[in-house]
Amino acid sequence: MKKSFFVSFLTILFMGFTIAQAEPPSKNTVYYYGEPRLTNLMNGEVKTQKVLFPRVTDPGAGYISENGCVLDAGSMTAQIHPAYIIASQNGATVSDVLGQSAKPTIQGTAELRGERWKWDYLKFSMIYLPDNLKIEDTNYILPSQLLIARKRFFLPGQETPFMLYEGEYKVIDAAEYGKKYKEMGCPQQKS
Repeated sequence: MKKSFFVSFLTILFMGFTIAQAEPPSKNTVYYYGEPRLTNLMNGEVKTQKVLFPRVTDPGAGYISENGCVLDAGSMTAQIHPAYIIASQNGATVSDVLGQSAKPTIQGTAELRGERWKWDYLKFSMIYLPDNLKIEDTNYILPSQLLIARKRFFLPGQETPFMLYEGEYKVIDAAEYGKKYKEMGCPQQKS
């Protein structure tokens, strides 16, 4: 009986070591498109956007990037808005720059739930530094890969949001992404 327990213990220990030593998942890109709605809670104004982004999950580098091309309704000029979720053993941070290459305009922390590198619940608390706006951002990724985003924007020192953002993003293929990128007039990204 002792021998059986010892063998079982060693088997479990070895399996745990093997799992811990396993390679992280490979780099993966999923393309998303959606038309979120922004509601100004102070005056009731509702605006829409067209948003297109590749969501690149790179476990080897330790981050997820979303370089969104955003076109506001009625605007002729699309803009790129980068976001990086930097994961570590102690949690995650979010920023619009990776590394020390530039001064960030967005910084915050992230709560990630679900299977590592396949998180299906992502919650961010961020500050938009130029205006000191607080942003609470909750994202759900469904089994179909539909991404649902809900954001609340707060003026400095306020506990009630002044703006709500609601978006649903569907997966599109690389060809459709390229087509929409051109249609929206997205600027060329730096390598």
